[in-house]
Amino acid sequence: MRLNKYKKDIVVKKATLELLKKFFGDEIEFKISNKIRREIAEIFMEQQAHDITEEKDLLAAKAEVEKHINRAKTELKNARKLFKNGEIDRDTLFDYEFRLVELRAQLEEINAKLKDL
Repeated sequence: MRLNKYKKDIVVKKATLELLKKFFGDEIEFKISNKIRREIAEIFMEQQAHDITEEKDLLAAKAEVEKHINRAKTELKNARKLFKNGEIDRDTLFDYEFRLVELRAQLEEINAKLKDL
């Protein structure tokens, strides 16, 4: 940034800029070169592209986990029938139940990440 009055390049933080503006009022003017403006714009555009890509990936993961949850529900239902008939033991039934709990936890995690975007 260049101060018009002193013709010096200085590097300052945002808080310092605000203090300078309060102190000098309208007498101080800050200019940003076009090169820096382009760099800022590129960084902003890259961040937006990254966010869009990440959101698409999360939505695809969410759909996949939902499919697995539906499949796990069906398998758990069948496992309960087998347990009632005495064909599987309690530990195996617990494994089916725990798998469904794990998938639901994954879905909650994905939803939280989507909410943060």
